[in-house]
Amino acid sequence: MARSTVSLILTALLLSSCTNGIIQHQFHTIDGNEGWKHTDTLVYDIPEIQETRNYGLQIQARTGTRFPYRAMWIAYKMELEIPNAIICDTVRIDMSNNGKYLDASGVTLFSINGEVKPIHLKKGQKGKLKLIHLMSQETLPHIHDIGIKLM
Repeated sequence: MARSTVSLILTALLLSSCTNGIIQHQFHTIDGNEGWKHTDTLVYDIPEIQETRNYGLQIQARTGTRFPYRAMWIAYKMELEIPNAIICDTVRIDMSNNGKYLDASGVTLFSINGEVKPIHLKKGQKGKLKLIHLMSQETLPHIHDIGIKLM
């Protein structure tokens, strides 16, 4: 009986630690036939912040192996309320050296993260994060997903 109780406690601890302080982790799938257009704004919800502090933000891209660029520039705009604030910046995602290949069901994807400088958020704030690409090509091909991770 003691062994099953210990197993149950360990399982609960492992499951509760899976988020590792992640506030939001979400992807938007890009239509493979359409690509990511300049006019496509990706919008993510920022849930209510529970603690005033600096937060890390990653912008994540999953691309096919034929993505034609070594880097991708993305603009982000975080619109917050209570208190109202707007945070805007750009991030360069280096596609050449710090990603990893994901091989699932015969489809190979390249997953890469772009780090954003720490963002100071206040308890009670919530809002939206909007992304657009800043590349010279109107439509970016071979992008499967664009995501954010706020932690």
